[in-house]
Amino acid sequence: MDLKVEEYQLPAEIQFNFEEIKLEISEKLKKFENLVYTDDQVKDAKSDRASLNKLKKALQDEKTRRKKEYLKPFEDFESKINEIIKLIDAPVSLIDKQVKEFEEKKKADKRIEIGSFWETTEHPEWLTLAKLFDERWLNATYTMKQIQADINGWINRINSEIETLQQLEDFSFEAIETYKRSLDMNQAIAEGKRLADIQKRKEEEARRKAELLEAQKQAEEAKLQEMQKAGSELAEGFSEGLKEEQKFIQPEVDEEFEKKVFSEETAQSASMWINFSALLTVDQALKLKEFFNENNIQFKKI
Repeated sequence: MDLKVEEYQLPAEIQFNFEEIKLEISEKLKKFENLVYTDDQVKDAKSDRASLNKLKKALQDEKTRRKKEYLKPFEDFESKINEIIKLIDAPVSLIDKQVKEFEEKKKADKRIEIGSFWETTEHPEWLTLAKLFDERWLNATYTMKQIQADINGWINRINSEIETLQQLEDFSFEAIETYKRSLDMNQAIAEGKRLADIQKRKEEEARRKAELLEAQKQAEEAKLQEMQKAGSELAEGFSEGLKEEQKFIQPEVDEEFEKKVFSEETAQSASMWINFSALLTVDQALKLKEFFNENNIQFKKI
């Protein structure tokens, strides 16, 4: 069915005194080119503005009126054409829906066919079809032969690149794990190296901390041994003092000798045993022992 539009006369050019009005208005407007109003002329400025706006509105109104007259035949034609188009849109929409459903079914069937072929390939266990799938494969113009060639090409390439990554000495594991996610050789090498460097720094830090802890442990053990040794020496000193006490035999002296020893003149320099107990740390006990030794003070265990 063809659209037949009868011949019609296009609207003639609208004739009006364009040049005359343009010239007249241009002449009148010249006085405003360099005009500067003073404070006393504000009223005149408002009056001139109102006159110019009135003229402008008259021209705008006439333009709008003429435009409506000229567009009226077209608007009637446009309305009728849109009414016909609306009638056509209903079946087009229905057909379009069915076509899309048909195309989606074909794509779904093709996706199943691609999946069936994938199951027949010898691909790495970790590799899934989803990682390789190209939506272009579902286009009607993309044949199964092309798709199979693409898949086999991917598998061969991946196997080859995995073999290359396995040859890396320091970070092959990290690189391969990254490659499994990205299937990008350059990214895998860069990321693998980065992860390997991080792991190496962690191991070095752990070793440094272990060495520091071992050194602290040895220092504490040495200090403890030193304290134990000092404690043993102190205990030995107490033991020796006890032995001396046991060996001590009170001498027999006469009264004259006793008076001589305990006279007022010798009372200040006389020695006697004083029993006492004290709560001491090993370090304090060592200092006490050192004080006794420096001052020739005998001590014994009680």
